[in-house]
Amino acid sequence: MTSQKLVLNACLGVLLSSSCLFGAAPVWSHVPDLSTPVAREIREQQHRDLIQSNEKFRAMRKEEKANPLPSGVEVVPLELVQKLLQEEAKVTGTSSQSKIAATAAISYNKNACLTKTFTQVSWLFCVTDTSKKSLWLGPVFIKRYPSDSWHKVIALAGMAELFVPYENANFRPYDLQWITQLNAVGNAEAGSNGSVLTLSGETVPTVVVENRDGGVGLLCHQNPNLVERSQEFVVWGVADGGNYDNIIEYGFRNDGVLTFRMGNTGYGDPANQRGIHTHNALWRVDIDVNGSGGDTAFLDRHFESQGTAADLQAAVSYESGHELSGKEFSTLLVTDSSVNSQGNNLGYRFVPSYTGTSRHYEPNDLWTQRDIYLSKYRPSELGWMADAGNSVQTIFELINGTGWTDPDHYLLTQISSPEYIANSDLVAWVKTSFHHSPTDEENPVVPVPNAAGVTSTHWSGFELMPNNFFNANPLSPNATCNHP
Repeated sequence: MTSQKLVLNACLGVLLSSSCLFGAAPVWSHVPDLSTPVAREIREQQHRDLIQSNEKFRAMRKEEKANPLPSGVEVVPLELVQKLLQEEAKVTGTSSQSKIAATAAISYNKNACLTKTFTQVSWLFCVTDTSKKSLWLGPVFIKRYPSDSWHKVIALAGMAELFVPYENANFRPYDLQWITQLNAVGNAEAGSNGSVLTLSGETVPTVVVENRDGGVGLLCHQNPNLVERSQEFVVWGVADGGNYDNIIEYGFRNDGVLTFRMGNTGYGDPANQRGIHTHNALWRVDIDVNGSGGDTAFLDRHFESQGTAADLQAAVSYESGHELSGKEFSTLLVTDSSVNSQGNNLGYRFVPSYTGTSRHYEPNDLWTQRDIYLSKYRPSELGWMADAGNSVQTIFELINGTGWTDPDHYLLTQISSPEYIANSDLVAWVKTSFHHSPTDEENPVVPVPNAAGVTSTHWSGFELMPNNFFNANPLSPNATCNHP
């Protein structure tokens, strides 16, 4: 047995409490035969060729004059963000300095830094095109009220993998491993409330920024008519996975909520257009509630039976993976050792927004058996970010930043010998999914030879919601209800 298999068997004890869940593979028909390694390699090469041909359209697209930036948005120099990080490092010491260096290696190339100011809340953040891993976010700072200082809530976050297994064929691509850059975008993508950004080191715009109205954020008709609208500022780019255009979107709301969403549009696999499949995103979030270190995680669940109800909170003391059950309203809370003016620990809560949760059972799919993982931040474990664009190679190449491998061989190996993580620097890994069963609504009225219809965007993701991070309601901190 190889060392890799030994590691994964050790992970099995950490992740799964039941006996072996793997069963016999179903038998399918009327689909491409991808049962042999050679056939799969040919299909994967077709996938690569399709992405490369799509990138030619990127170069051909004419650059437009961008719309003005949305209201309340400013582009700021990277030096401002670097200064805030250096000030944090003076307080927290060498661990933050090494983290800043690791973050800089990933995010200080093709990037843009922005501020978004709402009535009470303000955001400061950077986005970057990481090439193979598409659009990433970080660092992220927030002001809770106009006179507040900046508080860091995220060091670096983004999509680690995009796994799309098809039910009726042995075609299970990880789309990000073939991507080299974000798609070009223009005013049509930005719409009337948005604009486009050209990142540093780029010659064409690849990022859309836009303001959105989120509906009623709060109201009280006894005040006598208190109403506050929810507002969201979103930043997104497109990672072209071949036939699918994957929208990677981050949202910043005026109530302090951060949103992470993946939208899948484009068209079905040309060789298997009716193939049912699942879009699985694995997000890595280096969460730093009020700065690096001092964070502790808790898994919250709600249980109810006839005549009784209970809400239970359990501390997550060691690196591990966990299920988030809809029937239990499961969430993961991360709190900092610092407190607000009410004496409560500052925190942010991971809240899933899904239509379902996926589980897959082929070799190297073990990571899909859990919905959220927690690991301890280690700057030495970021080698998986650098991708040579081929199927993986050796552990040496992975550690040294070349090659590609699946999450079983970096995420699960990181937590195979679980470390104690209370009151430390935490990283959350969140799996979100969308089950896609193609329908006639994705086809044109008149069939076009050798062409496929376009599927409407389907979304999955999660929210990071403040939990005692504010001293009062950020939408209207002085408002009261049922009072004159």
